[in-house]
Amino acid sequence: MVQPDPAKLNRLADAFSTFNALSVQLEGAYRDLERRVAELTEALVASRSERMVLAERLEQLLDALPGGVLVLDAAGTVIECNRGAEQLFGGPLAGRAWSDLRAEYVLGQDGASGEVRLRGDRWVYITQRPLVAESGSILLVQDHTEMRRLRRLHARQERLSAMGEMMARLAHQLRTPLSAALLYASQVAPSELRARLCDRLHKLERMIGDMLAFANGELREVQPFRLSTLLECLQRRVEPLVAHAGARFEIRDHSGDGLIDGQCEVLCDALVNLVTNSLEHAGPTPWIRVEARRAGPERFELRVVDDGPGIPPAVRERIFEPFFTTRAGGTGLGLAVVAACVQAHGGEIDLLEGDGGACFRIRLPEAADTCVLASGQAGEPTRE
Repeated sequence: MVQPDPAKLNRLADAFSTFNALSVQLEGAYRDLERRVAELTEALVASRSERMVLAERLEQLLDALPGGVLVLDAAGTVIECNRGAEQLFGGPLAGRAWSDLRAEYVLGQDGASGEVRLRGDRWVYITQRPLVAESGSILLVQDHTEMRRLRRLHARQERLSAMGEMMARLAHQLRTPLSAALLYASQVAPSELRARLCDRLHKLERMIGDMLAFANGELREVQPFRLSTLLECLQRRVEPLVAHAGARFEIRDHSGDGLIDGQCEVLCDALVNLVTNSLEHAGPTPWIRVEARRAGPERFELRVVDDGPGIPPAVRERIFEPFFTTRAGGTGLGLAVVAACVQAHGGEIDLLEGDGGACFRIRLPEAADTCVLASGQAGEPTRE
């Protein structure tokens, strides 16, 4: 029997020992690799989730923008857009050529401002910028419709301001010869001609008074007065007008001892203007009612109601605009003066919708100090 070589046995034992050691090392390396793969997978999932969240936030941000955003590829085709762009152009835009959209929706351009007009009477400003990271461009479409309206309104207010200064100077110059003309007209015979002449001159005097009231626009002296005093003043002022027109006129006062700050005569002029407006637009036997009542804490409400034909819906929004009138001989200042007077008293006026006739509503704040110590003239309280 052949005896094994001890040297070979030693070498074989060393080989097995080396193999076992390498196996242990490989197993450890494999486990480290598995752990690293798991960490990288987890990091990748987290990164993907963050990108999805970022993309979702970006999409929400684009949709929340007040303007439109369109992304174009190198050929000028819309590949992405936000909700604002779809609303401005009226439908889905992805896949459409920008040149076709412009030809279909853009009606013209304002050379002075660079704005373009879209269908639906919208004015927008379009800015185009190239995309740095890729070929194509991005369009920003900003809606300037409201800004354009405000610019036009500001320009109109500036013109009205200049016109108001001119009217004030002209009205002051006309008052002296007008007073003389009224004096001469009161002495003219026969009586019929005198009445007609005086009526025309009084109308001219009211027009000049309206111009001055609108040009001034502010109250010079403010003091508290009772609403009942205001209504008594109105009753005295409109009695001749109502009698001449053969109208029915009534006042319903539910204001109690309510006080407001301002000038009684000025506010009375505004109410007279409303009554006169009702008389001019009513039928042969007009009926007019004025109501006063408390409308909540520290607030009063006045209503002037008539049974006339009412105000057409097409002109309701413009009736308080200066110089807007539907009558050939009107100045368009009557209701504008009323609105200016009410606003000067810290109040507001609007036109209520009804089945027939017109109903003007005036809301006024209660006097800041309602403590009354004494009364000089009737209904004119003094502050503590």
